[in-house]
Amino acid sequence: MSHRHAAAARPPRTTPTRLAAVAAAVVAVAFAAVLLATLRDAPALEHPEQEAAAAPVSHTVLGCPPGRGDAALKVASAGGLPEPTPSGGTADVSLEQPPAEDRTLGLGRGSLVVTGVDAADLVLTAEGDAAQGLLALRAERSGSTLAAAGCPAPRPVWWFAGAGGGVDHSSQLFLTNTDEGPAVVDVRLHGATGSVDRAGTRGIMLAPGKTVRLPLAEIAPGSDELTVEVVATRGRVVAHVLDTVRLGDGVGREWLPPAGPPGEDVVLTAVPSGAARDVLLVTNPGEDQALVDLELLTMDGAFVPLGTEQVSVDPDTVVRVDVTEALKGRAAAVHLSAETPVTGAVRATSAGSDDVAYAGAATALTGPVGLTVAGESTEVLVAGGEKAGTGELILFAADGEQVSRQGYTAPPSGLVRIPLPAQVAYAVLLPRAGDGYAAAVHTTPGAAVQPATPLPTTVLRPVVLPFTGESADTGG
Repeated sequence: MSHRHAAAARPPRTTPTRLAAVAAAVVAVAFAAVLLATLRDAPALEHPEQEAAAAPVSHTVLGCPPGRGDAALKVASAGGLPEPTPSGGTADVSLEQPPAEDRTLGLGRGSLVVTGVDAADLVLTAEGDAAQGLLALRAERSGSTLAAAGCPAPRPVWWFAGAGGGVDHSSQLFLTNTDEGPAVVDVRLHGATGSVDRAGTRGIMLAPGKTVRLPLAEIAPGSDELTVEVVATRGRVVAHVLDTVRLGDGVGREWLPPAGPPGEDVVLTAVPSGAARDVLLVTNPGEDQALVDLELLTMDGAFVPLGTEQVSVDPDTVVRVDVTEALKGRAAAVHLSAETPVTGAVRATSAGSDDVAYAGAATALTGPVGLTVAGESTEVLVAGGEKAGTGELILFAADGEQVSRQGYTAPPSGLVRIPLPAQVAYAVLLPRAGDGYAAAVHTTPGAAVQPATPLPTTVLRPVVLPFTGESADTGG
């Protein structure tokens, strides 16, 4: 056997240093085992429960849609809001409408400013005190038609009922990325014969500040009734839908009100009074058949229309129900209930004009909301749910002066109408108790419906705690 093989076969020699290292390792393992057992048997340390902290809103971005031409933009710094909203002072709001240079609007707390804007879409940004209670509306008149579009904050999901892709009824979807990062959006259309989900409507990329226009007649040609679903898989967007309906020799034009998400109980408000025709559109975006119960809510109470007590809606389709005879020109709201989530809208054709208006699926009143006046006459409609809805309505002139302050009560499954005096520029509604769904109806000329705009004063910010090695479990 060679010397090399002999060396390889010889066992290693144990030195005093190696013995010390081995002994230290054994002691460390034993200590760790004892410590682990001790921690396992010991009661967990209790921590005071930490909740997200409420902080004043300090940054607000609103997106307004493009128009057909010159229009009036109304921007308010709403007054009458609960603390911590400031009660006075002046705030600056940045208005961006490329290619024009950016402008700054000076707003006193509680006041409303009217300014002219051109056809391009625009973005309003407010910081600090100005961010609380920011409210904006774009209104346009053309002949006997009135079109009004609110300027909402960006969010990841949008629904619009009442759109179309046909020859006599067509719509355009506008998507605007108001954030500083990119957005990716999927668009799905629910129609009378099923859904339209094409490759061109998925993964739509929007760079910061970019607006994309999608003519629905090119995506779903021949579809007279569509419900639009917008989901941002990355970022957030502001979405608007411009609807056009041919009515004999004229053309009705309106911005569809954004709807709340589909649900098993949905309230559509507000159907204007004096309409020549009212058509209810019910959408079932799910995969199961929907049996939808209808209830019409008016000033005279609630009732079920004869012959249409229940409507069957196939999966992923839209059904039309004419409720003209049932309503007989009365202002109303519509309650839809089903065992599967649905949504909808009511298309009201104005009598004596070529205009249309839409009552959309409203979200329940849970906090302060604002309503801006458009047209020559405006009234606020509040529908009640299972419980009576109560609250206060505060009316303001353009200079910020309070015109009046009054309480309201929307009876269970009922409706209350509150006409606004001519000097009122905007209204703030403060819900107190019960259920309520609110919108403003603008008339003369034509008609337009504006859903209530949430006016949050605080935002929840999570509390971040440093890691201390203690267990967060309060159990033994």
